[in-house]
Amino acid sequence: PDATPVFTTTYDAFGNIVAETDALANTTTFAYDSLNRLVQITDPDPDGAGTLASPVSKIEYDAAGQVVSMTDPLNRITRFEYDKLGRLTATILPDPDAAGPDGLPVMRREYDPFGNQTATIDVLGNRTELEFDGLHRLIRRIEADPDGNGPLTSPITTFEYDAESQLVSTADPLNRRTRFLYDDLGRLVTLIGQDPDGPGPENAPITHSSFDIIGNLLAQTDAVGSVTQFEYDNLYRRVRIIEADPDGAGPLTSPTREFEYDVDSNLVTAIDPLGRVTSFEYDALDRLVRQTDPDPDGAGPSSLPVTTFTYDLVGNVLASVDSLGNQTTFDYDNLYRPIRRTDPDPDGAGPLASPITRLTYDIASQLTAISDPLQRTSFFEYDDLGRMIRRFDPDPDGTGPLASPTTTMQYDLFGNNIATTDAEGSVTRQEFDALNRVTRVIQQDPDGDGPLLSPVTSLVYDAADQLIASTDPLGRTTRFEYDGLGRLVLRTQPDPDNEGPLTSPLTRSTYDLVGNLLSLQDALGHTNSFAYDALHRRIEVRDPNDDVTRFEYDSVGNLVALVDPLQNRTTFEFDGLDRIVRETNELGDSRQFEFDTEGNLLRSIDRNGRVIERQYDNLYRKVGETWLDGANRVRQFDFTYDVASQMTQASDPDATYDFIYDDLGRLTEATHDLASLTPNVTMQYSYNAVDKLLRTETLIGGIADYVNDYVYDGLYRNTQILQRGAGGNAVAEKRIDMRYDVASQMETTERFADLAGTQLVAATHYTYDLASRLTELAHAKGGTDLAGYTWSLDAGNRVTQATGLLDGAANYAHDDRNQLLSADYDFQANEAFTYDENGNRIGGGHDVGANNHLLSDGTFNYEYDAEGNRTRRSDITTGAVTEYEWDHRNRLITVTERASETGAATQVVRHTYDFRNRWIGASVDTDGDGPAAATDRSFV
Repeated sequence: PDATPVFTTTYDAFGNIVAETDALANTTTFAYDSLNRLVQITDPDPDGAGTLASPVSKIEYDAAGQVVSMTDPLNRITRFEYDKLGRLTATILPDPDAAGPDGLPVMRREYDPFGNQTATIDVLGNRTELEFDGLHRLIRRIEADPDGNGPLTSPITTFEYDAESQLVSTADPLNRRTRFLYDDLGRLVTLIGQDPDGPGPENAPITHSSFDIIGNLLAQTDAVGSVTQFEYDNLYRRVRIIEADPDGAGPLTSPTREFEYDVDSNLVTAIDPLGRVTSFEYDALDRLVRQTDPDPDGAGPSSLPVTTFTYDLVGNVLASVDSLGNQTTFDYDNLYRPIRRTDPDPDGAGPLASPITRLTYDIASQLTAISDPLQRTSFFEYDDLGRMIRRFDPDPDGTGPLASPTTTMQYDLFGNNIATTDAEGSVTRQEFDALNRVTRVIQQDPDGDGPLLSPVTSLVYDAADQLIASTDPLGRTTRFEYDGLGRLVLRTQPDPDNEGPLTSPLTRSTYDLVGNLLSLQDALGHTNSFAYDALHRRIEVRDPNDDVTRFEYDSVGNLVALVDPLQNRTTFEFDGLDRIVRETNELGDSRQFEFDTEGNLLRSIDRNGRVIERQYDNLYRKVGETWLDGANRVRQFDFTYDVASQMTQASDPDATYDFIYDDLGRLTEATHDLASLTPNVTMQYSYNAVDKLLRTETLIGGIADYVNDYVYDGLYRNTQILQRGAGGNAVAEKRIDMRYDVASQMETTERFADLAGTQLVAATHYTYDLASRLTELAHAKGGTDLAGYTWSLDAGNRVTQATGLLDGAANYAHDDRNQLLSADYDFQANEAFTYDENGNRIGGGHDVGANNHLLSDGTFNYEYDAEGNRTRRSDITTGAVTEYEWDHRNRLITVTERASETGAATQVVRHTYDFRNRWIGASVDTDGDGPAAATDRSFV
């Protein structure tokens, strides 16, 4: 440490501690009554000469010396009552809402003549009873009846003991039993878990443990026989962990981890199964001051990542410096509450400042305000039980007309959140049973006094608190069943057609004794199965067609190879910090990745040898992206941010974007300056208090153009979109109205050619089955049908028939892997499909090469680059060629058509994108190498 910490203690004449001063000279004082009982604690003044006062807590006693009340620094009083034997019988908490309707929360206890607590009654009057045997050991716990006079009963848990009073058995409320066996020294050596399937063929999971004579755990065998061993030094510190051999007699070995300690038993070295060393250094007070992680690239140029920490004299972390030398500092008040965090300066000596986050507390140490680096402040209020009841978010527009969004919370006396009112006044309510489980969620009425009702979701549980049924606002129930270990084994979804021929879809799962998923069977009875190694890593997935995908790992669990059903092998290499540095496919083509010591991706080389370099500031925000062709820079992206890390500008040669935000961090203005478009386009956005977009205003070259308005119901479902002109270009009026059912499925969409909604263009009606699947879509205008479609689906959600109003029907058949096998049409030639083990289409002229590349489909031949992008399509019959070019991000940038392999270009289409990979421009030259000029289009 920088100095020797000094702590002082002061006593009165009776030996009572009256003051304690810590190493930073902050003093806590203690006051006593005439019986030397502690009656007052005064903590240090949090801000010294600032506005805050020293927190004072008070304690009162009765004549028997029992604490009868405690008053916290906010003068909230908790009272205690006792029986004649001095046993606590009631705890009376502070009134949560003072003069409000809530009364004083009271928790009560009851005892038998021997002092065993036989009952607790919570603040809502729910009673839990406890029963004891003649040796005063708990043998039965009876919890509150969840639904009072309803069909559910009180959950009961039982306990059994041996002659040594060691717990040998517990049975949960579903009578699922767990057993415990001990050795002669009372150490747990065998744990027999709950039988997963009761009288079924599965066995109960058994875990064995062995110990040395001192009691150190030497070995543990899990329920599938995997053994983990532990070794210790002469001070009984664990120095080695030897995990199970992943593949038994295979080539892999047991992963081993080793640990070394200093003379004070601080961990100084940890060596992982690959021999990579992490080291730790401590100060004279045994505080971690330096951590050195493994060398990322061994003998390569990267240095060892080192993180350092500094502390004040009482142990608060004052600063941490990461492996790149960037420092984060922390400030505290005199109660050692964090009040300020200063992050690294983003640009060092540049104009940007270090982001600072500030926190404020009340005298009871409740967080009352937090201010971000832009000084946008959120405030918090609490009731007298310390529960947050109100949150004020930052004012979105400062001195503008908008108010700070406010969210309020209501609770029952037990602390369950029974209602939340958002900033727009919409209320979501929750109901709880006597075991404090949510049984109903009631959302806001979507249309107030209109015909729609508040959506209600209901939940049902078994005696072990497992969710067994969930009913949505349309009354559709999904049911869940579990095995004896509490694992979901059956999910029954709603019957899609109620009384129709379809049945409720069932999904089944099976597990091994340690909880690994072994099989998953869908509603059609198709099963995927899974296999694991002795370290419980998934090594095989077998699909319903019996095709297998395999996975391989290194000794620390990194995936090093993936082999698909066609034996295409993809390998992965990692550096010393477990970051992927090379990925190689079946064709031997590799991608490479380079990182800094903090894990930021600095450089990537794709399978075509194209290089992308990335630049970051000291907050590790990406500020640049450079594309290289050899040593030549072919494209540069630049990004800037504000102090709150909001992106304020992004640019590349094709476009520059500028962004403005309100004080809630919502984008309020985006200016698009495209190289292919003059003038620029600005989009302005406004929101309601819950962040729903209310309006979009567009300016072209600074001149108002069009406005979109958005309307929502009480559930914030978009019910209307209106578009109108605002000057500049002429904009036709448009309006869209949307209606939903109680489960928020869209029922109707109406489109109008005017804002008043009098000029109907078309209406669309949607019909769903009870599984929420769209089964009918009808477009009409007035009484005239424009188009319509119906779909039939099987239990696996596969379309089995599609019927069009204008086209007729199509019937579809699928295999067990849900691949389309045939399509039988009324209106065109039928089709049939076959596939290889990996799902590639074969037959009918299809030729699939290595790495799943389609080489020919019988009509065209295809060629690819090393990234897998199609570079050429050749017509087998005519010899016509289409060529494709891709950029460093594998975005399609040019499509060239030729009548023959060496012929002139007959058409060229070029595409441009912005920094987010959005398509922003197309240039179409319809005569290729001919004299006609290209036609350009830009998109905003």
